[in-house]
Amino acid sequence: MQGKSAFDSSEITYRADELMNAASNRYRITIQVANRAKRRRYEDMDGYEDPLMKPPIRAIIEMSDELNQPEILRDYDEDISKTSYSSDSSFKKSDKLSSNYKDSTNTSHNNANENSDSSNSNKLEQSTSVAREKTGQNKQIEQQINSSNLSSQKIISSQAKIGVSKSTPAQTDQNSSNLNQLKSNSDIDAWNSLTEWVNSSLLSLDLDTAKISAQRLKRNHRKKESYDIARILIIHKAFQVATVDIVRSIPHAEDIISGLTTIDLPTIAKLCAEMVYQIATVYNMDRHLSEQNTEILTIFGLALVGEQAIDAGIGWLKCGNIMGMTLSASAKALMIFAIGNAACVYYEKHYLALYGELNTLRDASQDYLNKITDETAVNDLIEQEIEHSFFIDYSQLEKHLKNCRWKKADRETGIIIRHLCAFIGSDINIYSIENLPVYEIEKIDELWCKYSNEKFGFKIQKQIYEKVGKDLNLFGREINWRGEAGWFNGTFSWCSYYQINFDINSVEGHLPAFWFDIAPGISTPKNKINDSLKILLEREDINF
Repeated sequence: MQGKSAFDSSEITYRADELMNAASNRYRITIQVANRAKRRRYEDMDGYEDPLMKPPIRAIIEMSDELNQPEILRDYDEDISKTSYSSDSSFKKSDKLSSNYKDSTNTSHNNANENSDSSNSNKLEQSTSVAREKTGQNKQIEQQINSSNLSSQKIISSQAKIGVSKSTPAQTDQNSSNLNQLKSNSDIDAWNSLTEWVNSSLLSLDLDTAKISAQRLKRNHRKKESYDIARILIIHKAFQVATVDIVRSIPHAEDIISGLTTIDLPTIAKLCAEMVYQIATVYNMDRHLSEQNTEILTIFGLALVGEQAIDAGIGWLKCGNIMGMTLSASAKALMIFAIGNAACVYYEKHYLALYGELNTLRDASQDYLNKITDETAVNDLIEQEIEHSFFIDYSQLEKHLKNCRWKKADRETGIIIRHLCAFIGSDINIYSIENLPVYEIEKIDELWCKYSNEKFGFKIQKQIYEKVGKDLNLFGREINWRGEAGWFNGTFSWCSYYQINFDINSVEGHLPAFWFDIAPGISTPKNKINDSLKILLEREDINF
């Protein structure tokens, strides 16, 4: 009898999903997997450590292992550009492979035709979105270049910048020139101290970990623009510097300011340097360490060297005397957000920096501080940033519940849970569910209980779960999520999402049931509940 492969189906599907999420174009990554699998089919498998692994699966495993190796990913791009498919059958095989990936992560259990149509629609929509985005970027660059009277040669090089993250020698020289100009406008002692802090931060920083963290944030918010993702990253970094926890609830500005009281300036500067590096990753800017050092110092200068920065109380880089300067906690908080904003300005308008438009970048960075006149203004600014990035809209959920549209309400609840997990910086998994903000969960439960007359909601489900002694199988029977136990101790007796009864006449606790649709775990519906709702119901910090 043949042995069993080292990778089970759940691991393979997880890796495929990870690969698809990391790809900028899902159709293209499917072609890349198919191309590698095609090569593997004709290779000698005798020497391979797992001869039971089929070529497509082997390709998925290899490529997921290589996700963090940019030089290999670039080989994929070269490989696909050199590959020509001479027959329609190759494309049909690739489409079939892509459909299999889609099916393996789709837990809504629609029929096969609906899955296929949805997959093709998503591919077309994403391709159209990418094309529209690049067209818009080209038009924006053309308008900026025309207004600046740049030469045709610069127009070509600027347009070539779209989708390219490497700097040319000429661009590197321009960056150095910009940096020297900012340095000349700064206090020399303050600048030297900042340089030392930034260098120390980059030398001690685990670049791979920081990059992976930023890439994970991008995947969790993949429907958002780079600018919006960067703003979320800034808030996460402010939470980190202030050692603020988001488990109980999404923190407010006063929580950040209070947490920064005892944090010194060098520590803040070092963590801000890490933040800028991660924002560059969000914008797909791949830099050598020396280039990154130059860009970070430039961004600090854009934020802190200016009249508005002085008026706002964070102009120490220009005023100097940092050893005798005592920054208030609100000034420290403002500095984090000002530097983060300058990084967004810099990478949003990076082509301006390449052509000496330093004043434009500095003006845009300083405008962020225009209305900062006191600590109340700082508090209001940070609160606006948090509300913009972490805002949860419950109006749709309440509308659906009020009108007894139970399935739409269930889907909307799943969307909100996804957003909350993304705010934490994680996919939907045990860790994120353990750390979902308490207030938001209680708010969701309050709406469900209110409009179902205490028949549906997490509170009702927890009461039933505890009544049956926290036995998951008995809990499933009680709320009609599970039938009679059969083979394998009833593993396959749990219902699927399409079998849920979205009706007020269903049993108590039957809803919400969105976990079957979005929760982790692919082998059985029971695993989905075990790795999601069970974790939530056993949390002792939530007042159901």
